[in-house]
Amino acid sequence: MANEEHLLAGVAVAQRGVSAGVPPRVAGPPPAADRERDAAVVLTVLEPDQLVAAKRSRFCLCRVSPGLGGVLWGLRSYVVFMLAVVTIEVVKGLTGHG
Repeated sequence: MANEEHLLAGVAVAQRGVSAGVPPRVAGPPPAADRERDAAVVLTVLEPDQLVAAKRSRFCLCRVSPGLGGVLWGLRSYVVFMLAVVTIEVVKGLTGHG
């Protein structure tokens, strides 16, 4: 119940900011104060077991075997190749060459 009230209060604050003529933020990393406030809001909304999982999870680069690295680069190459194929086909379809 308290979590729902907290979320509703956040929505009300956000709506007041929009209606008060505050310009929307442009792309870019949020200021440190915003990141800390957002993290605090997330931590207050999570259930205890979710909180433990959120604090425990860390995402970082890891070393992979040469074989797996080759597979990943193959997948990247395939995606780039298919993007080129789709782009060419869309251009052909739009220009009537096909």
